[in-house]
Amino acid sequence: MADTPKGRFVARDEAAHQAGTKQVSDYLRRYPDISDEELADLIARYRELPSVEMALLASDQALASKVELFRSQHRRETRLPFRQYAVLVAIAVIWFMIIGYSVATKL
Repeated sequence: MADTPKGRFVARDEAAHQAGTKQVSDYLRRYPDISDEELADLIARYRELPSVEMALLASDQALASKVELFRSQHRRETRLPFRQYAVLVAIAVIWFMIIGYSVATKL
């Protein structure tokens, strides 16, 4: 099977994602004994993690207390931006409108 440019891009992107997750894990293992630059990088990378990755880090026995400490001390910086919540709410409203319209037209 030939390797397409898109396939290579996805593989590189996945490798970068895994490296980012590993870096977050490494920072959290040493937290709070990390430099200011590392803290800034941790906050930026943590905000980019998918929810599943955040949950996996929080459920790791070795990291759970560090994740909780980090999140409690940097709650404001690690919170999702309002626009992401707004997008989710908009999607839900549109979905309910579509369902409502479908039900109303069948009556």
